[in-house]
Amino acid sequence: MGPRSPRRAWLVAIVLATARGDGESHPTGNDSETWFTEAEHRFNSAPEQDVLLSQIVAVRADPYRDRVLVLDAQDAKVSVWTPDGPLDFVVGGHGEGPGEFRLPGRMEVVGSGSFYVPESFGSRFTYYAPDGALVGTVPGFPNSVRYRDYLLRVEAPTGDGGYFAVPQVGSRDFVERGIESVTGWVGQMFGDADLTSFGPDGAVVGRRTGGAGVVELIELDADGDTTWLRRIEFEPRRLTPEMIREQGDYYVANITIPGVSPLRLRQAWEKGLYKPEYLPAAKSILLTASGEVWLTTYESSDTLAVYYAVRRGDMTGKPRRVLLPKSLWLHDATETHVWGIWGDSLDVPYVVGRRLASG
Repeated sequence: MGPRSPRRAWLVAIVLATARGDGESHPTGNDSETWFTEAEHRFNSAPEQDVLLSQIVAVRADPYRDRVLVLDAQDAKVSVWTPDGPLDFVVGGHGEGPGEFRLPGRMEVVGSGSFYVPESFGSRFTYYAPDGALVGTVPGFPNSVRYRDYLLRVEAPTGDGGYFAVPQVGSRDFVERGIESVTGWVGQMFGDADLTSFGPDGAVVGRRTGGAGVVELIELDADGDTTWLRRIEFEPRRLTPEMIREQGDYYVANITIPGVSPLRLRQAWEKGLYKPEYLPAAKSILLTASGEVWLTTYESSDTLAVYYAVRRGDMTGKPRRVLLPKSLWLHDATETHVWGIWGDSLDVPYVVGRRLASG
């Protein structure tokens, strides 16, 4: 008997257990108008202000003030730029004092251009005014907080003093079970676990268990109530042996376990891999500054990756199909641009903005 589909015990999924489609017909991905992008903005450094981006972990667009915020983990700083590159100001730095960061991994822009930075899986949140002035630091939850024996990762504040959080299954849970569980350790890339994305005004779950090619997008408010449910259908895509070999080659080349040969690692990885007949309809979801949910799919068009954008709250409109270079790591989108990270031939990261154009 082969491996069963891996499912994460998402806290938000428990709240949504009774949410289902309404039985009506819905537009499919095939009905979508295709959009393209044109390269327009690119920047990496401001030496005169001692900023050299080297380990970018988050890029967020500020639609209120037409600027871009970049979080670099190497120096633990947030730099704020105009779209064409000039640096406006910088905040942060390594430390535990006011306005300093320990382990920053995300940031979010809120009303009128204010922003905040969560740290260390939500252990504290640092808030800034639009001009970069420090508003204050608010404790989140300690890393020891649990839900049904799982550690919680705090993702975002709800706005009323609470926080969105998800239970986590750590790598140690798999490693302690031995080499046969190495697939769980490195991830089930063909699994149908719920996808999640969090923002300053809510959380969206992408449920992928409704059938081949189907994604249900479910939005939650701060009380855990469902405020929006949207079913999207794509053309089902079969999982091929070539895809499995390609992923296996990648992991064997990038994962090392002491005392385990590459051949043994490959055998254990493939033995534990969940291999459905059809690929999940989406690989990830992202809440963007444009008020949309962007879905990453397995579809491609020559050298371009295919994304779909759905307006939050829209029940019947056609998704927008957007073609982006496969080399771009998408982080955010506005009504006019997509923003992400691109690495050159020397793996130097650049913040890139590409203008959206309808087909």
